[in-house]
Amino acid sequence: MASRRPLVNVSGSIRELPAGDTLPGVRELLTAARTYYVRTDGSDSNTGLSNTAGGAFKTLQRVAEIVVPIDFGGYTITVQLADGTYTDSAVFTKTLNGRVSIVGNASSPSNVVISTSASCITSSGAGTDVTVSKCQLQSSSVSALVGTNGAYITGTDNIYGVCAFAHVAALLRGQVVITGTAQIIGNAPSFANLDNGFLDTTLVAFTLTGSRSFAAAFIYAGSLSYARVVLPTFTGSATGSRFTTAGNSMINVNGAGDSFLPGNAAGTRTSGGEYA
Repeated sequence: MASRRPLVNVSGSIRELPAGDTLPGVRELLTAARTYYVRTDGSDSNTGLSNTAGGAFKTLQRVAEIVVPIDFGGYTITVQLADGTYTDSAVFTKTLNGRVSIVGNASSPSNVVISTSASCITSSGAGTDVTVSKCQLQSSSVSALVGTNGAYITGTDNIYGVCAFAHVAALLRGQVVITGTAQIIGNAPSFANLDNGFLDTTLVAFTLTGSRSFAAAFIYAGSLSYARVVLPTFTGSATGSRFTTAGNSMINVNGAGDSFLPGNAAGTRTSGGEYA
């Protein structure tokens, strides 16, 4: 039997709750995967369900608000970004039983630019699961991707421009996973900054264009953090410290050695930090 949506009283008539509407304490349950569209010529008053100026949302934050009351039912909600430059940031919280997948341009990731004064995409809260792929990400004040408060965020085949804090940050039990390729075209104090967080860059192909600079360290791990940096490859050069591990943190490079990570200065181990 097909599942029914919640029943509501509309002008004396009992009807199913329309798709996209919610009631206090009642979640919409997905029965199939869903795609929302975001375009620079869209509007946040649209439904987000069609790839037209009259149907797509204008901001990623609108999608972040829309998905909060949804039970994903194990399905993925895809957010398809049209080509263009987006200057708004987005914080995803409380995703239930599924993943949000933000997708840019598969053949030309540089055509979809998220350039913000805050962190571009933040995944926050236990169980929240967000992936960001095939975009160019840059932040004038903070980071490109942030996982915090027990959330997950995955970056796949992205381009990382200038960031004021770090290209990626894992904080307060947050987890950041980088897969596929990572092209670094802009400087940041660190590629990754961990504070009681987790990072995995297994088998990632990093490309550093130009001479990139990391003023703090390519990977900074502090306060009981763990970085799994197993069998990535690095093309290009960088200046700055290769790593800093402190606060009983661990950077695991699978025995690759102290000069493995990008940089031209020795890494540091302090306050119980380990690198091996």
